[in-house]
Amino acid sequence: MKHLSMLAILAVAAYAVLFGAGCIKVPALHDHEHKAETEHEGEEAKAKPGEKPPEEERESAVMGLSKAKQALASDDPARRADVLGRLGPSLYGPEKTEIRKLVLKVAREDKDPTVRAAAVGILAPLADELFQDILRASRDPDAGVRAAAAHALGNCIEESGRALVRMKQLLKDPAPSVQRVAQESIIGLTDTNRLIAGLGQFEHDQSARFAIQLAVSGDKVIEPLIRMLNTSQNPRQREAGATVLWTVCTGETRQERKYALWGQAEQFHQTPERRPANPKAVPILIKLLNSDPDARVRETAAQGLGHLGDYRAVPALIKALSDPAEPVRRRASSALVLLPDERAIPALARRVREDESPAVRANAAEALGWIKSEKAVEAIIPALEDPDAWVRRSAAMQLGRVGDRRALLPLVERTDKKKEPDPDVRWEAVKAVAAFEDISTKPALMACLNDPAAPVQHAAEMALRKLGYHRAVTELKTMPSQGS
Repeated sequence: MKHLSMLAILAVAAYAVLFGAGCIKVPALHDHEHKAETEHEGEEAKAKPGEKPPEEERESAVMGLSKAKQALASDDPARRADVLGRLGPSLYGPEKTEIRKLVLKVAREDKDPTVRAAAVGILAPLADELFQDILRASRDPDAGVRAAAAHALGNCIEESGRALVRMKQLLKDPAPSVQRVAQESIIGLTDTNRLIAGLGQFEHDQSARFAIQLAVSGDKVIEPLIRMLNTSQNPRQREAGATVLWTVCTGETRQERKYALWGQAEQFHQTPERRPANPKAVPILIKLLNSDPDARVRETAAQGLGHLGDYRAVPALIKALSDPAEPVRRRASSALVLLPDERAIPALARRVREDESPAVRANAAEALGWIKSEKAVEAIIPALEDPDAWVRRSAAMQLGRVGDRRALLPLVERTDKKKEPDPDVRWEAVKAVAAFEDISTKPALMACLNDPAAPVQHAAEMALRKLGYHRAVTELKTMPSQGS
């Protein structure tokens, strides 16, 4: 039975393992691009209008109170322990108060020590809030339950002083397994508290060094960081803590994968396959973005929400598009590239038209392009006339990728060096025009063969070959350049 208790602890601990970066390489896109895009299109098809994307459905799928009660009434201890191992999200869901009471009752009263250990283990992230209950569990007659409690005490921040006193007592526990867990928890608690306290202290690069150590520590720092972010009065500590938090929780999202695949097609490079993002950081980052008085903290929160790819963040990011601080607007518009949502169209369109920052306008145009809506396209086309070349290039890139024919003529005009002075914009416009494979664009593409910029010439040649004009391209390229 003691062995079973320890297995339960390990199972509960594994539940919270951070989804870090993987090391599996993606096959070359030219071999598998069609298959990958088809799979993503199939995923999108599952999310019908008005429905949550698959990621949101998984994140909101918490076990309700009635179902939890029914499952925990099972006569099979293994079944009860398994249910407890899957109750983690429910501790933060709409019925969290009653669910927590239910799990606490199991931790105190269940006859099977494996089940009690599993209950204590799943409550570990709430160790400060439930300190007395965890303390009581540390005196359980079963060593496995005491070990689970020792592990949970290592999550205490506000109660770290009293938790350390108890863990030092557990170092003398008759069970070696409890002694070992207590020792590990003491080290983890003191180190985590020390590192978090040092964030925002810049002497000798202390904050940066501590942030790196926290970032590689994995999921055990998530809850302590969240508690610090809720209470710290030091904006630089909050900024550094928010950065570490989203770094630990970051991972692959569906839209990020699509973006990477598109980037491979453009840049011919491979990206590593990663595991899904951990959503635990989303609520606190939304809170920081909505209400933190420090612009750098809000900027960091917006950046993190983009990487986490959770659609719960969209309203906060839309609001942040009107933030008085340019870096916050820039990060928010960039984050919405990875969270395409029609609700953002009016705010993004306004940023494209009115924002004083070229970076914000360019990011907003890109975000609109990923929404793939008629209204979004209407907002992007005028950006082809933007005074900043960066914005014009972003608009051309997105219009070519979306393929709305209303953009074809404005894009053709951007290929003319008399109307478009920037060669990078002309290059992007030629590629965008090529995507339409429209015979009417032949004269404009032929003219681009004499463009002074080599990338523009090459893009035009490729576009004409796609249209079947191999002979004309060869003949024209051997003629002397005229009028250039």
